[in-house]
Amino acid sequence: MKGDTQIFCSIICIFIAIACSIVSIAIPYWISDNVTVDNVQIYSYAGLWKGCDDALDVTKCIVFKDVKDFVNATRGLMIVGTVMFGFSVLLAIQYARNRNTTCLANMCIVNLLSGVILLITAMIVFGKNTSDSALSYGSGFYLPIASCAAAVYAAIDVARAKTKYQEYTAIGSESERTNI
Repeated sequence: MKGDTQIFCSIICIFIAIACSIVSIAIPYWISDNVTVDNVQIYSYAGLWKGCDDALDVTKCIVFKDVKDFVNATRGLMIVGTVMFGFSVLLAIQYARNRNTTCLANMCIVNLLSGVILLITAMIVFGKNTSDSALSYGSGFYLPIASCAAAVYAAIDVARAKTKYQEYTAIGSESERTNI
């Protein structure tokens, strides 16, 4: 029954990874900055889809229409990574229902780790292109780290569940030596 718990935990972790990724993609808190103009404090923050300015308790937001290539690359990498996590949920659920196919577990693990690589790449691309010292990174930028951690933990649990239900024979086991 330990394998059942591990595959269940991995499915929960994949859902956590998906939730963190979706929130990260959606919120406008990837970068922020505080500036003072004419003795008015302006708090500016931006995400992948829109940017906002907060001054004198008034918030004005604009949706980004024409963005630099690195923003489009970050968007694409984050979305594809999240979709890969979604496929991983389906694979993990199917593996939980039919344990004799380790191919499903292997595909789930590869999807999870590929999604992690895509999310980390998105963070590197975004961070490298917004490395202005005045800017600070927000929760939208750091949420993919939590998503990646949950996905790696899920991949480890899927691998553990797979080994629980797989029968391994050691090379040179007792039965093979007696047949020689």
